[in-house]
Amino acid sequence: MLYRRISYFQGYFLNLINRLYEETGFIDKHTDEQLLIYKRVEVLRWACALGHEDCVKNAVLQFQHWRSSPNPDKNNPVSPNLKSTIYCTALREGGQAEWDFAWERYLNANVGSEKALILQALGCTRETWILS
Repeated sequence: MLYRRISYFQGYFLNLINRLYEETGFIDKHTDEQLLIYKRVEVLRWACALGHEDCVKNAVLQFQHWRSSPNPDKNNPVSPNLKSTIYCTALREGGQAEWDFAWERYLNANVGSEKALILQALGCTRETWILS
């Protein structure tokens, strides 16, 4: 019974957020005003958390782009504004390879805020056995 209500909520909320998602887009631009940046952060956080297909796809692609960079500890193409959402979504949708990559980045990070973001995202995995 509760599961059905959650899926109703999810569908309703996704319907509401879809228009906002289309307005804000996924990619930051240098010309974006500060309020649009704040709006994008919140819209993407909710859209990806609720499983918005395009949001999840873009987050996973951004994470894969980071993984494939020659020196991921020095060159992180993920927008600083969207790191939390992208990391969490990619780790939730991914498996052990993504988790291991993020763990390596955590161990190699020398910036406290980056370590905190990665550590928080490591808990987003659905593969709970990885955490033990």
